[in-house]
Amino acid sequence: MQPHYYKDDVSQDDSNKENDLAREVELPPSREPPWKHFPHWKRWLAIVVAAIAGGLLIITLFVQPVQSAYSVMPSYLSLNGQQVAQVQVTATQKLDLLNVKVTLYDKDHRPTNDTIQCFIKSGDTLIFQGDVVKFAPWMNSLGLYSGYKLTSIIGCYSNSNDRDPRALLIPNNGEDPFFTQLQGRPWVFSTAEAHYSKPFSLQPAQLKVSQQTEIYKVYTSQTGLYAVLSK
Repeated sequence: MQPHYYKDDVSQDDSNKENDLAREVELPPSREPPWKHFPHWKRWLAIVVAAIAGGLLIITLFVQPVQSAYSVMPSYLSLNGQQVAQVQVTATQKLDLLNVKVTLYDKDHRPTNDTIQCFIKSGDTLIFQGDVVKFAPWMNSLGLYSGYKLTSIIGCYSNSNDRDPRALLIPNNGEDPFFTQLQGRPWVFSTAEAHYSKPFSLQPAQLKVSQQTEIYKVYTSQTGLYAVLSK
């Protein structure tokens, strides 16, 4: 009578069951990046479309501010010694009261029709304040140059009977939206930036004789305004 080895028979049965389970269970396919499932030409098409969209976005962000600059920069004057205004100060028949006439100049070095008539007391000071917009030198090739715009005159009052040394006059329609926006958000890499100019103080001579007149010519510079007495 032959002996039976039950232990070996059980091991063989277990091995057969494991093989059956392995055949029944399917392993999940390996995961690949989604772009590998696209045909080659579709991948390149997606890249080209993305590049065009990015380029259009950059052009839009650049072109719109440049167009705004073109629209306002004609009202700005060169920073290299261009005449901003002529200030004519004349004595009146009233004691210590001076008549002031400010004539503004345009970028073509010509006087404009925009004139200011006001009064100051003898010994008072006129303060000129303006806006400065600066462009990177390479932008000159696009027709955009740094410039100065006179936007306020302080200390000259329009009513001779109401002497207010803090009176404010606003020539050139004051600040423009382009300056205001650029001041808060300079262009990338400082290609364009805006800031207030250094205040310029002009104290006319104390004229005593009625109808005696002095004329000052106010010019721009890289560091601010300056005046020259011409009469």
